[in-house]
Amino acid sequence: MMCLLTERWLKPGTFDRFRAAWEPDEHPESLIRAYHLRDEVDPDHVVSFGLFDLDRAEFERLRRSARLQQMQQTRHAAMAEFVAQTGLDTAFEVIDVVEGPAASRAGGVTGT
Repeated sequence: MMCLLTERWLKPGTFDRFRAAWEPDEHPESLIRAYHLRDEVDPDHVVSFGLFDLDRAEFERLRRSARLQQMQQTRHAAMAEFVAQTGLDTAFEVIDVVEGPAASRAGGVTGT
């Protein structure tokens, strides 16, 4: 499993417009779930990450796909007007999953 993670500081009050721009026309078939996290102290500090059912080699093939590169370029251009700064922006291989007692209840979390 792979995790794509990006930390951003948004321009004040732009989260809803950022979120709309973030949404792709279609998600890759390998996407399991994506999350957007908001800093409780600074609501313009957000982290977005997605989990993909891919091994490292499959991920590299997807990343090199001309179609995905074009989709990402379009999305990033649409998001740019709402982003003040980007921090961490990388891919991680998931090497361990720890689930707690509430995992079955939290599986469908869509917001608070």
